[in-house]
Amino acid sequence: MKKHHWALVVAAVMATGCAQTPKRSADTLPKDSAILLIREVAVKQTSETRTGGVVGVILRPVLLVPVQSLRASVRIDEGDGFVFDTQGWCENRTPNRNPLQEVLSEVKSLCERREGRQQDSFCKRADNPDEVIFTAIVARKDVGFSGECDRILTRVIEPTASRQHPGYVAALRQAGFKTVSEEQAELAAERKRQQVQRRQLENRQAEERSRFAAELPFMRKRGTTVCRIDADGFTYRGFVEDSTDEKIMIRVADAFRTGAPNFKPGGFQPQIIWDLPSRWRLC
Repeated sequence: MKKHHWALVVAAVMATGCAQTPKRSADTLPKDSAILLIREVAVKQTSETRTGGVVGVILRPVLLVPVQSLRASVRIDEGDGFVFDTQGWCENRTPNRNPLQEVLSEVKSLCERREGRQQDSFCKRADNPDEVIFTAIVARKDVGFSGECDRILTRVIEPTASRQHPGYVAALRQAGFKTVSEEQAELAAERKRQQVQRRQLENRQAEERSRFAAELPFMRKRGTTVCRIDADGFTYRGFVEDSTDEKIMIRVADAFRTGAPNFKPGGFQPQIIWDLPSRWRLC
């Protein structure tokens, strides 16, 4: 899952039970509702989980809610043109079982049954990906309610009217939804940015090759002052003593923090070395 999706789940979970939002009965939801699917999966997985001696408990941010209360009698949060529901429960993971993947598989299957295609957290119409059938954000994290188990957190958003309802679309936007044209525009912008970066890199490399070609004859002359800036943040300065076809002999006489000549590295001792000219430049 994408990171911003996880952040949205955490924010939604922490807000559940605090925000004064309208409610509606789960009985009003269609049988193929993603909210009802997630709740059924939560009930099933939680009934198999034991945490601190409590069997079949759904962990919510404010209360410990009995499993049975997740059934149709529990009311659903309602927004402008959409309903939403947040759940969190302990994960009963074993070597041969991945409960998180089970949730994701159930969501994907529901999306396909509703003639959609799952893309990240969004179930989009297969023939019109700009239309979102529902959103199901699913993630695993230990959010610190008790510190005893990893938890599966979910956030489901479904329309109650048209899928183009402004309120529903706004909720999708908050969850990170982008239209096909917007995704294509972002992709084109990213490609352009990468092309610009490649050209800039090529230009810098060409400039460096030109500089090196111009400086190399001088760097072979005895007594020439040369410098090297290392990754450790220090500049080393020395004088050319001799040269071969491939290397130059340098008497390294000084070292200082790059940009702060009075700051000297501890333990530095002058030395004579043979090195590649490409690692140095005229001071």
